[in-house]
Amino acid sequence: MVVIGAVLGGIFGSKHKATSGNGYDPSSSVNSTGLASTKIRMGSPLAVTGWRQGTFFNIWLFYQGPDDVIRLSTYSNDGSNWSRPHDMPDIKAIAGSPLAATTEISIDPPRVHLFYLDKDSTIQGRYISLSFSNPLETVPEDLNPPGKLYPPYRVNAQTARLAAYWPFLASQNQDGSVQWFERHYEGQVWTNYTLPDLVLPSVLNNGGTSSMVLLPTAAHYFSSAGLLYVDGAGGLSTYLGTTNNTPVDEWSWKPGKTGVSILSPIGTSIAAYVNAGTGGIVKTHALLRNGSGIYSATQDDKSGTWDGPLASPLDTDLRLGDGTALACPNMAIWGGRQDLSTATDMNRCYYQTDSGKIKELYFDSIPGPWGNLGFVPLD
Repeated sequence: MVVIGAVLGGIFGSKHKATSGNGYDPSSSVNSTGLASTKIRMGSPLAVTGWRQGTFFNIWLFYQGPDDVIRLSTYSNDGSNWSRPHDMPDIKAIAGSPLAATTEISIDPPRVHLFYLDKDSTIQGRYISLSFSNPLETVPEDLNPPGKLYPPYRVNAQTARLAAYWPFLASQNQDGSVQWFERHYEGQVWTNYTLPDLVLPSVLNNGGTSSMVLLPTAAHYFSSAGLLYVDGAGGLSTYLGTTNNTPVDEWSWKPGKTGVSILSPIGTSIAAYVNAGTGGIVKTHALLRNGSGIYSATQDDKSGTWDGPLASPLDTDLRLGDGTALACPNMAIWGGRQDLSTATDMNRCYYQTDSGKIKELYFDSIPGPWGNLGFVPLD
């Protein structure tokens, strides 16, 4: 694999200085006045992805500006710095488009992929190769016709959600069903089909609201992935996408309801990250946001039992009203090259505050204490 840290150093030269390996000094952010940034819209979608090499890791965070431009901020723990926002002019997204990001490490050099809706509400994908010297240089997915999932797949922009973990992409249809896309090797055309026996609440998007997240379901990963989503009763449920919801004895996830309730599916956002547990299982930490705050739910063994919801003490500045997105990076893994890590230093999550800034939270274990890493610099 390419030396990613060195590549990123050349790509993003202008950084905000940090004070520790776990984050940066919030006072170092140019956007420290509490005023909304001109770089991000209120109710912006958020999409984040990450990968690691040994003890070093990188996080890429995408969001949308009031001018509809998609922007990117990156973080690397080798220098503990956030980059300044970078405009992504090749990405022509509709206002309020859902976003989904994922990293492909089965190819060398790796690629960061971003999926979104264009002005015609067609699902699009573009990627950045980590060998590029220009971070603004993106390439359409190798699809037919160029730049569009084949066949061109249009959705209702007001109700659509997107979730991705390579090599899978999930899209919520207007009727609440979920379309499953996959592409396993270079040159393959994306295929898609409707997941059987799965219907999500079909509610207005209201900005960045995310009602499902796509995650790996095994620490040694080839094609094991599933959805964590908010069901029609306002509870947290799982769907094993790569097995058509058939349970696997070695997995910690069991299909169906988790027993965790958050009262209402309307305007709810969720995000989640996973760590490796014993015996190749995944330990899952989900964040759930409704009108009264952020809550967490955890699952860490093969029993299928979930704990939660537990309230967060750190969401006093959570943006009020529907449309607040949550996002957590999940490290890119691929069997034979990189297994899921037990390390907790990438256990970070992001949301937009009522002043328009992006707050960064940190969790050093599951469930573990919550840590406040301040704001992602936006100016």
